[in-house]
Amino acid sequence: MQLLISAALLKMFKWDEANHKLTAKTIQYVKDGKKCTVLLNPQDLLFIQNGSMTDSYTRFLKEPAKFDFSQQKSFQVWGQTCRKT
Repeated sequence: MQLLISAALLKMFKWDEANHKLTAKTIQYVKDGKKCTVLLNPQDLLFIQNGSMTDSYTRFLKEPAKFDFSQQKSFQVWGQTCRKT
């Protein structure tokens, strides 16, 4: 399953710090007044991008995008094989 979420703030991610790395474990958001949680696994492919990114571009990427905190806080999130609760 592929996931596309428009998000405004990085606080939507729940972070776990291990080995001096921040790892996103879940994404929480509200859609149509209902709170949703997406569980992230280590094998999930997650893209975070300022602006838009098309499927024709993302299928050629060999590794996930890295966080760039110098950019705006608005971003797009793409995930693959995420479980939605």
